[in-house]
Amino acid sequence: LNNIGLIKMNTDTDSYSILLEKKFEKIDIKNETIILMKNDNLYLLNDDSDLNLLVNYERLKDFDICNDYLWLYNRNNALIYNIKTGYRLEYNSSDGIIGDRIHQAECDDHWVWFSTNAGISFYNWEQYHYEK
Repeated sequence: LNNIGLIKMNTDTDSYSILLEKKFEKIDIKNETIILMKNDNLYLLNDDSDLNLLVNYERLKDFDICNDYLWLYNRNNALIYNIKTGYRLEYNSSDGIIGDRIHQAECDDHWVWFSTNAGISFYNWEQYHYEK
């Protein structure tokens, strides 16, 4: 990511190519999955230049990738989003996230944790998250 867009660099040949001229706020890569964030949108990058809108989430602050899922959040709520199926489910303080402001969310294969104005909440999403 830079001021002219998304660039792919080949370190063996010291060459680069511009994949997208669009500017993004964040990029995250895990297990060949490339997710880009711009405004309130998350995009999946396929085949270096095929950009697909995954999800729009109002007032999106940040996200994290866990297997085929994204955990994203805004100021008051968190959302789990299945990249493969598009299933989404929102969580907030009534679901056990302590505090009323989420500052950060991160996840691994089993857990998601939320840093809030009232402390840190942990949720074993891999064990308790069920899709309808």
